[in-house]
Amino acid sequence: MKKRSSKISTLGSRATSVVSVTLLSIILGILALTMLSAHRQMESTAMSIYIHIKPGTEQYDIAPLKQILNKAPFAKSYTYTSAEDILAAEINDENRHAIELLGENPYSDEIDIKLNQAYLNPDSLKSINKLLTANAVVENVILPSSEIVNAVDNSINKIVLAVIAIAILMLIISIALINNTVSLSIYSRRFIIHTMKLVGATRGYIRRPFVRAAATAGLIAGIIAGAVVCGTYYYLQSSWPDTVALVSWTDISLIDTALILLSIIVCATTAWCAANRYLNKNYDKLFMK
Repeated sequence: MKKRSSKISTLGSRATSVVSVTLLSIILGILALTMLSAHRQMESTAMSIYIHIKPGTEQYDIAPLKQILNKAPFAKSYTYTSAEDILAAEINDENRHAIELLGENPYSDEIDIKLNQAYLNPDSLKSINKLLTANAVVENVILPSSEIVNAVDNSINKIVLAVIAIAILMLIISIALINNTVSLSIYSRRFIIHTMKLVGATRGYIRRPFVRAAATAGLIAGIIAGAVVCGTYYYLQSSWPDTVALVSWTDISLIDTALILLSIIVCATTAWCAANRYLNKNYDKLFMK
C-alpha cells in the first residue's frame, strides 16, 4: 500500500512539474513570437534618410557615393531615383502648365536610404549626416525627426525591458514550483536514498534517476509548449496574417528548439540541486523537509 502511495505521489509530482514547465514555456514562446514579429515589422518599416544630389551632377560623379552606401553599416538598403523619374511621377494635369512655364526640371536626383534599426538614435544620425554632407555631390540631407526617433527608440527599449522582466519573473516562479515538486518526490524516497548511501552508492548514481526523470518531464513540457506555439502561429496566419507576415516556420522551429532545451535544462538543473540537498543531509535531518 505504501509502495502504491509512493508511486502515486511520484507521478503526481512529475505531472505538476510538467504542467509548471509547460506553462512557463508556452508563455516564453508566445512572448518570443510577439517580440520577433514586432521586431520584423519595425525593420520592414525602417525610417529613411533622403539625399538630394546637386543639380547637373553626372552619373559617374554619383557612383562613389553609391559605393560608400553599399558598404555603409547604417544603410539597410537604398534607392536611387533620377530627377526625370521624379518629374514623370509628380507631373499631372494640374501642375503641368506651371512646370512648362519654368522651362526646366525643378527636381534633383534623390537617394532614399533605409536605416538599420541599430542606427536609429540621435547620436548615430548626427554621425551619418556629417558623413553624407561631406560628400561633394550632396546638396542636402533630410533626416528623420528627432522627436520621432526618440519616441521609437524609447518604445523599443520599454518593450524589450518589459518582455525580459516578465520572462525572468516567470522563470523564477517556475523554478520555485519545479523545486518544490521535485523536492516532494525526493522527500518521499529520502530513506531509500539514505540506505543507498549506506551500501556505498555514489552520489552520481543516486542522483541520476531524479535528474533523468526531471529531464524527461522537461522534454515533454517543451514538446507540448512547442506544439502550442506552432498552433498559435498557424491560427494567426489563418486569421490575422498581417500580424505574423514576416515570421517564417524556420523562426518558429528555432523558438520551439530553444523552448525544449530551456525546459530540459531548467528541470534537470533543479532536480540536480534538490537531490544534492538531500544527499548532504544526515539521518536525523531526513525527518525535516
